[in-house]
Amino acid sequence: CSPRSTSAASAPPGAGITWPSATSRSCCRSDMRVAPPLLHSRPLLAVRGSAPAHAAVMLSPAAVPFDAPTDWFVYGHLHFILALPTLTLLSLSPPLQRAAPVQKQAAYAFIAFIVVVGVVQSFIWDSYGASLGIWEFNPAKCTLRESIPLPVEEVLWLFHHVLKTALYQLKAFELVPAQTERGVPSAALRGGVSAALLSAFAFGGWALALSPDDSVKCLGLVALAFSPVWLVIWSIGSSFVLRHADRITWGWFAPGVTTVLIDCLGQQQGVWRFPPAFLSGIGSGYLKLDIFLVYMVSTFAVTGTGAIILAAAQEFAAQRQRQRGGEASEAGRAGAAEGEQEPETLWHLGLFILHGAAPALAERFEVLEPRDCDAVRDQNSLILVAKRLLAGPAGEALSEVELGAEALSGAPVAEGDLCVFRARLELGGEGGATELLLASFHGDTNGLASTPVVSALRQQAAGLPLLVGIDANTYLTRDPKGGKKFVGDFVAECASGEAPLAHSWQGPPEGWQTTYNARTYLQPQLNKAVRYAERATSSLADNNPKDFLLYSEGAFEGAGACARDNTGQGSYVEGTSIPTLTFPSDHCIVSTTLRLR
Repeated sequence: CSPRSTSAASAPPGAGITWPSATSRSCCRSDMRVAPPLLHSRPLLAVRGSAPAHAAVMLSPAAVPFDAPTDWFVYGHLHFILALPTLTLLSLSPPLQRAAPVQKQAAYAFIAFIVVVGVVQSFIWDSYGASLGIWEFNPAKCTLRESIPLPVEEVLWLFHHVLKTALYQLKAFELVPAQTERGVPSAALRGGVSAALLSAFAFGGWALALSPDDSVKCLGLVALAFSPVWLVIWSIGSSFVLRHADRITWGWFAPGVTTVLIDCLGQQQGVWRFPPAFLSGIGSGYLKLDIFLVYMVSTFAVTGTGAIILAAAQEFAAQRQRQRGGEASEAGRAGAAEGEQEPETLWHLGLFILHGAAPALAERFEVLEPRDCDAVRDQNSLILVAKRLLAGPAGEALSEVELGAEALSGAPVAEGDLCVFRARLELGGEGGATELLLASFHGDTNGLASTPVVSALRQQAAGLPLLVGIDANTYLTRDPKGGKKFVGDFVAECASGEAPLAHSWQGPPEGWQTTYNARTYLQPQLNKAVRYAERATSSLADNNPKDFLLYSEGAFEGAGACARDNTGQGSYVEGTSIPTLTFPSDHCIVSTTLRLR
């Protein structure tokens, strides 16, 4: 029998123990377990006369019978009340109806994991809190078993609460949109939160083991039991928190607050109680700060775990969708049905959570680099080709093409700037594999090499479809001296002549800007510095349309708008200077979807 389920009136030495009517059932045993004495600041044992020490009976801190306004309202009714909103939600809007396969896998794995781990962890700390007398259960309204330290209904409550919280988190991710424009927490914020959680863990250990004040024991137990859980959640998943903060909040407060209210009802009906000696005294009526924290902190352990898994699964699925080219063609859909698409497994999702990769690039792509890569300057052009698209072994489907200085007409091309490969790919065309020329080029600062290089690539293609990713370093305004490449001239030159090249941008060039930066005054060349308020308009700022995806107009057609990304999360935030602390490039990522004609 544990102290929370028994109450005893005080008795002088040698006298018998008088049990109130609410605990008339026999629940004393000669082999009962006694909590470590160092955790208590007052005697908890009453001994019958000269009975041996092992026959001692642990007393409840409070020797007061339970105050219950009714006899019929028992713990089971609280389960029924807790289940009503959950069952209503399930019947009206079942979760995971529109989820991607990997999201469903992640949701099922989360529920299975949290039921096992969450219930076991909750059982341990719940039992320990009861053994200290922080909470007590009314044996007249609960089902006690000598084989377990908690009432049967309390054990079922652990399962019920965990499952309910998991369901609410699933629905929060379906109903509340993500804030995709947000980045990741700063290093200072990550370090501050981690330090706060470590401090909470230290406080919990002190409160339970060393503090002579019982009023901090409830807060200490919560801090000791859950600060490590929060720390693990934060350490692994902090990169997802800001973008999904609203979802996490709704998925946390909805089940947490309802459980707190039901707890207050349980106290009012005399199902359980919290002896005042173990509480801080902050609160009103049945609602106490300590009790509020018990439920809100334990609820977040479930919510936080689920939020990280669900957030990662959603971003992972969206990333894979972008990698596959957005809306798949009919041939692509058929390929996916036949298993040609890359698998989306929980293993890959785990790698995505831990490393931001899904999985490592080399596992999914052939990484093509030019033979003259410059390892010293370390500024080289690369091409990545999905392995699933190769028409045969990589050694046969891919071959490098070198353009000599004569073909480049003396254009200023440094080592590693130009990467050109001939490729045979399965793109879903009617004639089988498609042979094409792939190129990646990093232009000179003024963009004067861009047109000669593109002209050389068109000549080298000799009728093959051409696909080029290029940092052309073109400029939005024309330089009267001709020292910088004007974007209008570059686009016109690409579209002229035989085998014209189209580009992926739409609308006027003012909407094509892929750089947005300017020098601050924290550098020695103050004559090149720009005021923050003028960084969008100053001639000294670099806000120009420099990056293009060029393709043979007769072989491909655009299947969607060209997209910019200056966050690393697939979104573009207007007016953001790059690079940032979370986006290391001074050029946007440019992406588009093409379709074979």
